[in-house]
Amino acid sequence: MTFQKEMKALERTYYHRMNIERVVKVTNDGLTKGSKLQVVGQNIPCALSFSKLSRNTAQSTGPNMIEYAAVLFCNPAITVLPGDTLRVTLENGQVRFMQAGESIPYPTHQQVPCSRKEGA
Repeated sequence: MTFQKEMKALERTYYHRMNIERVVKVTNDGLTKGSKLQVVGQNIPCALSFSKLSRNTAQSTGPNMIEYAAVLFCNPAITVLPGDTLRVTLENGQVRFMQAGESIPYPTHQQVPCSRKEGA
C-alpha cells in the first residue's frame, strides 16, 4: 500500500526549511585525523512544532536557557540522525538551531524530537 497522496498532502503544510549538519570523520591516507561539522542536507521542507510552551529556566546575567518540547516533521526519505544539528528557518525568517533526537518514521512522514541548541 502506498501513501503518496497522504505524504504530498502533509508536505504542503511544511512551511519551514532546514539544513542538516552532521559530525563526520576526517581521514587522511586512511587514518582518522579528527572530525568536522558537515552540511548533509539543505533547504529541506519541514515543519517545526512546539508541543509545550517555552519557559525560561535559569534567569542569569549570561545567556538564558530556554526549554520546550519540540518536534520536527519531514519526509520519511530524509535521513536525520540523533545528534544532528538542524538549522530551521521559520516562515517569518527567524532561525532556530535544534539538536535532533531519535526520529520516528511513518509511511507518510517522520517525527524528530528536538531540543534547542543555544540559549537566548
